[in-house]
Formats: sequence, structure tokens, C-alpha cells
Amino acid sequence: MPVSRKPSSGFLKSLPSYDYFAIFCFVIMAAGFIFRLHYTHLTPFDVSKHDLGYVTGLASDKLGSGHLGYIEYIAREWALPNFNPTTRWSFYNPPLFHTVSAILLSFFHMLGIPDAKAWELVQYLPCVAIFLSVIGIYKILKLFEIKGAPLIIGTALVSFHPTLSYLSLALNNDAMSFMFTVWAVYFAVCWYREPEKKTIVYLALCIGLGMMTKLTVALIAPPVALLFAVRFFKDKKWMDYIKQFALFLGICVPTGLFWGIRNKWLYDIPITYVQSLPENSGQNVSGFTTAERFGLPAWSDFVRLDGSWSKPTPDHNIWSQTLRTALFDDNALLWETDGQRLMGQILMVLSLALFFLLAGLTVWGLIRGKKHPPLLRGFIGLACLLLVGNFVKFCIDYPMTCTIHFRYIAPLLLYGSMGLGFWWESTKKKLPSRILLTVVALAVVSTCVISTILYAGCLPVLEVPAK
Repeated sequence: MPVSRKPSSGFLKSLPSYDYFAIFCFVIMAAGFIFRLHYTHLTPFDVSKHDLGYVTGLASDKLGSGHLGYIEYIAREWALPNFNPTTRWSFYNPPLFHTVSAILLSFFHMLGIPDAKAWELVQYLPCVAIFLSVIGIYKILKLFEIKGAPLIIGTALVSFHPTLSYLSLALNNDAMSFMFTVWAVYFAVCWYREPEKKTIVYLALCIGLGMMTKLTVALIAPPVALLFAVRFFKDKKWMDYIKQFALFLGICVPTGLFWGIRNKWLYDIPITYVQSLPENSGQNVSGFTTAERFGLPAWSDFVRLDGSWSKPTPDHNIWSQTLRTALFDDNALLWETDGQRLMGQILMVLSLALFFLLAGLTVWGLIRGKKHPPLLRGFIGLACLLLVGNFVKFCIDYPMTCTIHFRYIAPLLLYGSMGLGFWWESTKKKLPSRILLTVVALAVVSTCVISTILYAGCLPVLEVPAK
């Protein structure tokens, strides 16, 4: 990628000049993608605990359950469910991911590929979605002119983060919804800088298709509305913006809400309906006190590798369980040696320290980073607050172990990467700041290396769900 940088003199004048930071980032992203491909290749398609369910076979007249059963139903019937979706587990979800997966599954069957192998090939869909997400995060960092070490650190963080590794193989809608959220942020910032019609169309498609994948993508809508409102009253191009906003709503609303409106009309299901486990489930944590659930737990809970999903000791603390699921999913690794367990505990301690460090630097950067307009920094800050606030509310409304999971707040990886860049641009880059940046860089590199070693060496991953 040539840049306009003039060589000083002599022989250097005849040599091309490149953005070596960008090249390094591309290498990191490519290496992360290759690793996730390898991890997906080694992992069976039906091992995830995230509401995956089971299949009965396209030739069967029986109905499967979970996300796999949802995909299988669409592939078999070439239609969306024509019954109350709350009667089958996970069928209430918007259908975009499941429809795309069903099309791929049918295509592979048309090629004569056996059923099990066809499912394994469909499993690469979330892997590609995560790769596109990483590219989107890199483009956002570049869009905010984050350069040098913070650019490399942010790229490495998302390229090798364990959350994106296990989401890249799970046949559910998490990876695709994450992708649409990332690209919605990108196009929202692009539109704010240059309010063009084509950009608002891309933004509407990202939010609309994202909500058709998973309704929580709508959390990015209020920050986007803030950008719209400020530009509208600041620029005073009344008719031009009214036309753009009408176009946005005309694309986004019917695309994003058709499934919820359909289910409300046909079956009187609330648009924001979420399927819940029964109160007598072993995962129910409502019996624990507020302090036990939302206060800081004992240190031993921060270094415990294996999750507990059933009474009398289900994981109930939002801090430790969110950390554990960010790194190891729900018991996603098979710990075979004391060395692996030690590495896992080191990874938990490093990640905990890195979380608090990046959170503090992000807050600092959003408040003190003067390079970008306060509105854009407010846009990112509001997106963070809505994401975290919705997660806490979700854990309160549905007090189950499975709701306390980092996958619901995975976009924080994007905001943390951006926050590091905002902080760095707000400093005078003197020795204390350089030392702090070095500490962050070492922590990120260490977590990337350790997590990659663990995920490559602690397979097989998850237990096969019962049928």
C-alpha cells in the first residue's frame, strides 16, 4: 500500500515506500483467520452448547430443535416456520442466519455431499463472518486515524481473541450479528463525516439485516440516531436529510422488524420475546444475593477454569463468569495437564488486568481525546453504555447461568481497541505513557499467544448435546 512519504536521499530514493504498520496488521489478520479456519476444521459442527440443539435428517419427518433444527427445517421445507416458534427451542430467533445456512446446506446436498460433511462445510459461515468482522474493526481503527502501536495492538487483540475463535465455529447467529454491528459502526461514522445517500443505505442494511439476524443489533440504533439528529440540526439541509432518513427507515424498519411483527400478528408474541429456561432449572441463580451476583467475587473464582452449570453451585457472579466465558466459552477446553491449567490461570489473570486497564484508558480517551469531535466520542461511549446496560438488565431479567456470557457483549472488543487509540492520541507520549502502552502491548501479545496455544492443544472442545 504505497503512501506519500519521500525518501531522504541517495539509494533510498529508488526504493518504494510502504505503510509497514498496515502490512503488519494484514499479516496478523491473515494469521488469525488461518488459525480460526484450523480450529473450525478440527471441531465437529454439533458441539456448541449455545442452543444448538439437534437435527433429525432432511429425509425425516421429525422436527429437530435449536439452531440446527431451525436450519434443517428451512432447508427441508424451503419456508419459514409456519407454527408458533416458541414451541421449539430457539425458533423464535430472526431467520437470516438460519436461512443463509439452509441455502448453503441445500447447495452442498445438491452437490452430492453427505449430510454430516455438508454440515461441517456450513460451519465455515460463522468463521467467514468473524473474519469480515476483524476487517471491519481494522477499517474503523484506520477511519479514526489510529496509527502505529495502538493500531497493531487493537488488530492483534481482535484477531486472536478467544471469544472470536469459538464464535467462528458455532452454528448460531452470534458471529453474523457481531459482524453487522461492527460494519454498522463503520458506516455510521462514514455517514457522519460525509452524509451521502449511498452510505446511509449501507448503514440501513447493516442494522436491518443485523436485526434480522439477532434483535440485539438494534442497540446500535440509538447512538446512530444521535448522529442523525446532530447533523440534521447542525447542517440545516432539511429536505435532503429528511429524504435520507426516510430512505433509512424504509430499508431498516421492515427488514429488521418483519419477523417480530409477523410473530406478534400471528401468535401474539412480544417483539422483544426471549425464550427462557424453567424456574426449576439447575442454572437458576435468582436465589443468590445481589452482592453475590454483581459484586466482586473471591479471588479464587477469578482463576477457576471450569464452569459450574448446575445446583447447588451454578456460576452466578457476573464478573468471574463473564471473564471465564470470554476466554473458555462454557467449559470449551479439555484440561489434560497441570501445565495447561497453569497457562489457563495465567491467561485469566492477564485478561482481568487487561480488561480494567483498557476500560480505564477507554474512558480517559473518550473524555480527553481531542483529535475527534466530541459527538463521535460520545457515539462510541453511548454504544458502550447501552451494550453493558442491556447485558446487566438481561442478567437481571433472566437469572440463569447461560445468560452470563461474554458473547452478548463481544462488541466491547471493538470499543476497547478504539479506546486505546483515543487514549494514546490524548497523551503527550512521554515516558510514563510509553511505559503504559508497552505494558498493554505485552499483555495483549501474551494473551494472544497463550490462548492460541491452549485452543490448539486442548481439543476436543465441547461435549456433544444429547438428542
